[in-house]
Parts: sequence; C-alpha cells; structure tokens
Amino acid sequence: MKKETKIKSLRSYHAFLAALSLLTMLIIIFMDNWGDWFHVLPILVAICFEGKFEKNDELARQHLAKANTAVMWALIAVLVMSYLRGRFHPIPASRYLIFICAALFLRSVLFLIFDRVLEIEEKGE
Repeated sequence: MKKETKIKSLRSYHAFLAALSLLTMLIIIFMDNWGDWFHVLPILVAICFEGKFEKNDELARQHLAKANTAVMWALIAVLVMSYLRGRFHPIPASRYLIFICAALFLRSVLFLIFDRVLEIEEKGE
C-alpha cells in the first residue's frame, strides 16, 4: 500500500520559509544564548519542508525572479552600509546572520505579495 502524500503549494513553502527566517532573526536579536537555537533549527526545517511541493510554473519563476532582484539590490545596499561602518567599528557575526535571515524573509514575503496581487487581479475581472 502506497501512502499518497498531499502536494503542498508554493505559497505554503514561502510562508514557512518567511516564518522560520523571522523567528530566527528575532531569536538572534533577543536571546542571550542564541547558539542553542541552531540545534533546533534543522529539526524545524525538516518538519516544515517534509513532503512534496508543487513545481514552479512560468509565472512563479517570474515572481521569484522579481523578488530575487529586489532582494539582491537590498542586500547590496546593506552590505555596502555595513562595509562603511565596518571600516572603523567591528561588526559581530550575528549581524551577518541577521542580514541573511532578513534577505530570506524579504524574498519569501515579496514572492507572496507578487503572487497575491495576481490572484486579486484575476478575481476582479
């Protein structure tokens, strides 16, 4: 007997990724001993992303390309600003982890926004 697995949508994938990135950012910012979080993180990733997700279609690739472009420009701006500050002041490694999590969060949120705008336009017609 084969157990049929339910195919999850790309929206749920990006919602999971955004929530996990935001949670990681908040834990790094507000916890004193945030290093223990990285022992739990792979378990949460395995639970959230277990199963099959739908394939990217052409429209999803376009939305993801738009989101990636916006995130790349934001990431370049943040890294330039951190370089300018880092010339005279040390920057802790946790700050770079926050940058990475923020980039993943922004990418997923932008994908969800672009996908939602198209869904609203289709309902309006």
